[in-house]
Amino acid sequence: MTSLTIWSSPSYDPTGGSSTNHIMYGGWQSFAYETLVGVSLGNSNGWQQPPSSGLAGAAFEIETHRGPLAVQWTRGNAAAFALSARLSAGTQAEVCVPLLGRALSAVTILDGAPPAASAVVWAAGKPGKKNMAGIAAASANASIGTVCFHCGEGTYDFF
Repeated sequence: MTSLTIWSSPSYDPTGGSSTNHIMYGGWQSFAYETLVGVSLGNSNGWQQPPSSGLAGAAFEIETHRGPLAVQWTRGNAAAFALSARLSAGTQAEVCVPLLGRALSAVTILDGAPPAASAVVWAAGKPGKKNMAGIAAASANASIGTVCFHCGEGTYDFF
């Protein structure tokens, strides 16, 4: 049987044993926040690199049971990338900044409003200064091309 809708069950039961009039799990929202913005709710990874389709940026905000979660990224020239994340009270997240093809040793990542209030959180292939506000740890994964920061509640502006 061919269908022109989204069933509530992954398999169609022609005997009528399953409901076929719901759009459960069929919305576009998960595509938007997982693929375009890189937000992964739960224990799976979001995207490792921003979409290469020519998007200059994307933004997403969702209300969670602990409060709002907001992520926004913009891409300028080949080496310019900015990522902002706002985490609600009592939450933690792994926030990953893509290397965009650059070597770890050639990447410097700052956190904070540029330029005066920013702090170096990654430089020359290693984490920046100790006790970075709200950042418990920083690590790199060269094979997937990211530098990740384990962040607690707060607002982070990586660039």
